[in-house]
Amino acid sequence: MHLFKKRVSWENPKQFARSTWLLAGLCLTGIGAARSQTDCLCETFAQVGPVQAWDWVENKSFYAFIAGMAIDADGSPRAYHPENKGLDELSYAGSPGNWWALVTDNGQSDGNPLLQGPQDPYPGYFISTTSLNDRRYPLQDPRRYVNAEKYLMWSCLPV
Repeated sequence: MHLFKKRVSWENPKQFARSTWLLAGLCLTGIGAARSQTDCLCETFAQVGPVQAWDWVENKSFYAFIAGMAIDADGSPRAYHPENKGLDELSYAGSPGNWWALVTDNGQSDGNPLLQGPQDPYPGYFISTTSLNDRRYPLQDPRRYVNAEKYLMWSCLPV
């Protein structure tokens, strides 16, 4: 299921942000209230399991639906900490022998997670990874990974 009939370009962050906030505003205000009204501004056009999808009657340029969303801090230099003081639960980065979201000493998931050093943004925090990365920086450099606190230009929706 697509959120938008009209393609929203990743290369235009302002357009993407406006579209995301428009969708969020519709979900938080219009659709929640509209579901119980007979003069609804939205029409149901699809249902996948318990999730209904609507399109807006007055402007058929986008779709909307209500579903759960998850916040993920991966890539932030403050994402994970050995004492679980990071932005995200340490268990979301993996577990001993299977660290999928942290840089390790051997570069494999079964290695020991590396801590940021004194010159890094948050010394003592783990180095959190992202699939998208800047290969100009070494694997152990937090700048290599997309900082979730700095770049909020994406959304992940459950399927």
